[in-house]
Amino acid sequence: MYLTKDEERIYDGELGWAYQVSMRILVKLGDLYGAKRLIPIKSAHISGVSYKTIGDASMEFLRALVDSGGRVKVRATANPSGIDYENAAFTCLPSELVEKQREIIGLYRRMGVDTVLTCTPYYLE
Repeated sequence: MYLTKDEERIYDGELGWAYQVSMRILVKLGDLYGAKRLIPIKSAHISGVSYKTIGDASMEFLRALVDSGGRVKVRATANPSGIDYENAAFTCLPSELVEKQREIIGLYRRMGVDTVLTCTPYYLE
């Protein structure tokens, strides 16, 4: 897949590990889908938010991204998390699940993600 000089610098790690690993994931996905190049974007939406979906390994990856300075470069929003902290019906869930979910949301916030927790962020514009 063709990369610009700036994209190559990211791929080679010149901006740090968080951006390097993210670029390498994008390139691998691009290769898998036959993309010829990356395209500019103005926003992104993250669907991997629920602990029940992503689990501990992905939480470790999110922590590593945050710890190495990873931040979103465009407006990014996040899907629902599976727990509504304002709804009393969710108080019966195991505390470990609730805390892990809270940590995931916090990690995304630390990366600059707008944790609106909706699957229809385009209605917020």
